[in-house]
Amino acid sequence: MLLSIDAWEFFEEYVARNEQQQQVLPPATATVETATKLQAINVASTAVIDQYDPMANAKIDIISEMSDRISNTIVFGIPGSGKTLLVSNAVRAAKAKHPKLKIFVIDPKGDTKEQGYFDSCDVVKQFQSMDAKPSSVAVWAEAAFNEYAKYAQSNERTLLICDEGSMLGNKLQQAKSTLLVDKLTSYTSGSDSAGRNVWFLMQTPM
Repeated sequence: MLLSIDAWEFFEEYVARNEQQQQVLPPATATVETATKLQAINVASTAVIDQYDPMANAKIDIISEMSDRISNTIVFGIPGSGKTLLVSNAVRAAKAKHPKLKIFVIDPKGDTKEQGYFDSCDVVKQFQSMDAKPSSVAVWAEAAFNEYAKYAQSNERTLLICDEGSMLGNKLQQAKSTLLVDKLTSYTSGSDSAGRNVWFLMQTPM
């Protein structure tokens, strides 16, 4: 293949430039020195990874997430997973960070073994709904929500905790009551600006 004089000159310059760049580049194992514009100093940096933890960036402090800024939250899990215990710890943290926060609990389970979980709360309304008639649960729930509404009006910042939401929802559905849906829709749609928030606990959807 014949090349013109200009082509030969370009080819020779290209080869020479490539050889110079390869001489300047450090070996792959060498330490790379970089200078920052702000500090104008050389910083030796070596990237060494001796182990990899795929969960390192996935760890979340749930208590802090729930208590730093109070917001509408759904807590769900399988039976016995510790939903109420988690909320109990979050309540203590929230009270410490927000002294003016008032906490109102609606607990349709009414388990005497778990009463200590709500010791830090201001008002606790409990009812043993498991074996109660759906109509009785509906009457109790309506009275509890009405009491909360009056309580929230007299306080600057309130948090409503609805424990065992799956049980309550099932009983109200049997009683053909839309109370729970109506109240939660109302509170979560516009109550943040009014100083009202909800933590709703329920079983993991099947």
